[in-house]
Amino acid sequence: MRRAIVIGITGTPSSGKSRLAKIVASKLPGSRTIEIGEIVKKAGFHTSYDRRDRAYVADMRKLKAFLLEESKKGGTLVIVGHMLPDTGVRTDLTIVVRARLEDLYDRMVRRGYPRGKIRENISAEMSDYCGETAKNEGMRTFEVYSKTDEKRLIAAIWKMQASKGNIVKLPKLKTKSRAKEFERFVMAHPGLGI
Repeated sequence: MRRAIVIGITGTPSSGKSRLAKIVASKLPGSRTIEIGEIVKKAGFHTSYDRRDRAYVADMRKLKAFLLEESKKGGTLVIVGHMLPDTGVRTDLTIVVRARLEDLYDRMVRRGYPRGKIRENISAEMSDYCGETAKNEGMRTFEVYSKTDEKRLIAAIWKMQASKGNIVKLPKLKTKSRAKEFERFVMAHPGLGI
């Protein structure tokens, strides 16, 4: 049996990964989606629960073994989660979802994230932790920051699926500096200690 075409979707918590995963999955009939956070919780792939952060601490060994088994089942597999680059699972394409800092902050406040976790996640977005880790792990990445990027990405995924996972040329994106956005955010939220 042929290994699945594996599309990874990663990014800072609250960046819009699950929303994008639904769009990607809707364009790929028959694809399977695995939300890492849900699997960690429901399948017991965790070592403990961190009360301060209100989050499970993932057992990366069990998580990786599970994801590798799922990738052997063929078809198209979409794996979603901010921990994806840390799993060591090979993807054919890894989408890094980026978001405006104010949007991230507002979403995390609405979801009741503890203050320390908000600070940690904002810092992760500012340093592009998910994107840089994915690149350092040798993952082929595509950064999504806007609706236009999403449309170009979907077109590239269709080509990749049609070619049975073979490398397709991804559209080039303009890299834009976010330094001014970061500076404005830090000045507007001095209590976060970033």
